Amino acid sequence: MNMKIAKVCSSFVIFLSLFTLLTGCASMYIRGATPVQRAVSAADLLIAGNVSDDYIRVYKAEVAQAERSIMDMISKAERNDIYYADIADNISDWMLLHDRITTLEKMYPEGLRGKKDIVIFEARDYSSLKDKAYTRATEALYNEALRITQVSNNDPKNISKALENLKRAKKYSSHLDNEINALGAETAYNAAESFTYTNKPDNLLKASEYYMLANSWIPGYRDASAKGRLTKERAAYLYIEDGYYNLRLKDYTAFRNAKTAFQKAEKIIPGIALKEITEINHLLTVRLAIVKQNNNYNDENMIRKAINSEFVSAKSGPEAIEINFIRGDVNSFFNLIDIRDADLVLMPSDDYGKVNEIYGAVNTENKNITKTINGVVYTGKIMEQSQLVTVYAQNDFILYDIRTWRKTVLRYFSNETNKLSKNFTMRYYSGDPEAKPIDFNPGFLYESGQYKKFFPELMNEHYSMNLINNYGALSSFGKELCNVIKNMQYIDRR
Repeated sequence: MNMKIAKVCSSFVIFLSLFTLLTGCASMYIRGATPVQRAVSAADLLIAGNVSDDYIRVYKAEVAQAERSIMDMISKAERNDIYYADIADNISDWMLLHDRITTLEKMYPEGLRGKKDIVIFEARDYSSLKDKAYTRATEALYNEALRITQVSNNDPKNISKALENLKRAKKYSSHLDNEINALGAETAYNAAESFTYTNKPDNLLKASEYYMLANSWIPGYRDASAKGRLTKERAAYLYIEDGYYNLRLKDYTAFRNAKTAFQKAEKIIPGIALKEITEINHLLTVRLAIVKQNNNYNDENMIRKAINSEFVSAKSGPEAIEINFIRGDVNSFFNLIDIRDADLVLMPSDDYGKVNEIYGAVNTENKNITKTINGVVYTGKIMEQSQLVTVYAQNDFILYDIRTWRKTVLRYFSNETNKLSKNFTMRYYSGDPEAKPIDFNPGFLYESGQYKKFFPELMNEHYSMNLINNYGALSSFGKELCNVIKNMQYIDRR
């Protein structure tokens, strides 16, 4: 009995899920950014044959919302003509909705009946409102733009608002084109003139834009096009001057500002600042030589990528790091040709590879031993001494600044690698020889310098200061190295 009930319940759940899927998702198919567009979408679904109760309910809800939106716009426009612009923006959708509902009226003259719901189609024609909306919107927007220009005092926000209104008015105009064009050209030109009385290149670029905008309203208006080009060129040369000013400050932050200025000038007049940008890129690049004691350079490109990625988003210091890896054992690295063009050198310290030995306390334990042979009892004692010994390589690195004739230590990186530990035991026997264990092992304690014999795995490791982790991201050492470089001061190279 329970199994039958379970099967019935399971079937009911499946049926309910299918029913919800088929009839409860009509709203998912509605498209449109406005209530009227959504109502058009709902009507299209009915026209396409989706006539279940769910689609009928969705249609009724969307059309009701659309009608409220239409009535609200009409009501606002009746109180203030400026809102006729909203009607002008949407009237085409209103007429499209009328066409869709007219089609549904013809398809279902008696209304559409579902199993439970019914809808009667009543099309409302707003086409007669189109001309009125366009005319009223044009006049209201033009008048509002005229009012703004009279009180704007060339405030950029007011100018933008006035020009926006004129552009919108032009969209609907059929009788004020000349007036709109004239006001648009005059407004943009006056704004341009107000920005030209400055030596700030950003303002001159705004002036150039306004000149060009004036020319777009009325081609040839007061030589606006030529003035726009000249003003833009003037801005480019001011950017160049700003770049040279920052270049003389001999500071990484100033160099960054100089590069930005040169790039802006280059964008305005291609080729005008190529030489300067090349020079500033050179000044913003630090050349780092990394000396390693081994020839394992599988991670070379990954190190370059990780370090330079860190500087791409940096707000201070150099912008790029040029990294050169020096191979092999180095005794006097300052005499190497490989580093003669470097600014910084990261290299092993003088005692790099030194093995440190840490000795634990010697623990002593005594064990008494007895052994009976032919009824005779023999005795002895074993004294056992044990000691834990830990060894590790002291693989320290030093970052040198060699930009001048005098080398300077920027950072000492302490790096203890591959710590290994082992227990060593020495045993002493005293007493009757007969009691001494046959397999007695005297053992030994560790003596200084024996790490090659007892810790061979320590010597098999490639000692290095790992700048990246296994995933290619900067390690803590790598991040510290980058932070040191970011915060260093600019110095002219030797």
